Amino acid sequence: MAAGAVPSRIKPKNVGLSEGPAMETEHSPAKEPWLAVILSRVIPGLGQLYARAWAAGAIFLLLFLGLSLGLAWSVLSVEGGILHALAFTGALLVVLLVNLFHAHHCAKRQNPEAAEVVRTANKDPFLAVFLTDLLPGMGHLYLRR
Repeated sequence: MAAGAVPSRIKPKNVGLSEGPAMETEHSPAKEPWLAVILSRVIPGLGQLYARAWAAGAIFLLLFLGLSLGLAWSVLSVEGGILHALAFTGALLVVLLVNLFHAHHCAKRQNPEAAEVVRTANKDPFLAVFLTDLLPGMGHLYLRR
């Protein structure tokens, strides 16, 4: 054990509002649900991989790639058409939306109850980033800054 290390399994990190609260265990650090959502918004399935839901992450990534290729085929191919493009676009939007909710669920489910209490004690900076991504300035309103 390193000098100054906390011998218990749960080690709280006391950080300010700008860094966000977190708790770690020796084996698995607490996962930030809104970071998982942000990662999944960048690349579908990445939030699930961050939350160690390997199969779900691979499924969402493959669904995204398959539907994207189908959409590209329907737009660029002679055999494709507007109805195919609309069907692929609708399916892609549903997968993207479900992906965001599932990433949040996977990360939150992995956290122990004590970590969730500490995580929700202050304003979540990753939620502020997500809100700002949706509508600029919304994260600042959330943080009241």
